[in-house]
Amino acid sequence: MEDFNSEVFSIYPNPVQNVLNIKSATNIDSVVVYDILGKIVLQENPAKVSPSIDMSSLTSGAYLVKVTIGNASKTVKVLK
Repeated sequence: MEDFNSEVFSIYPNPVQNVLNIKSATNIDSVVVYDILGKIVLQENPAKVSPSIDMSSLTSGAYLVKVTIGNASKTVKVLK
């Protein structure tokens, strides 16, 4: 699986309050949010450019957000 650089997408705000915005130039295929133990706590398949992910149901803490575009993915640490 390829990795892609930060020019392909960016995630903001970090730390997040309720909604995590993903700015991208192309469609995001999937967004998976893991807790610090590696358990999937949120999964979406937005299939659109620059989606917003509702994280309001998650408790405060550190999360890993894995963004997949095509056959490339990148994981970013996000605080809530």
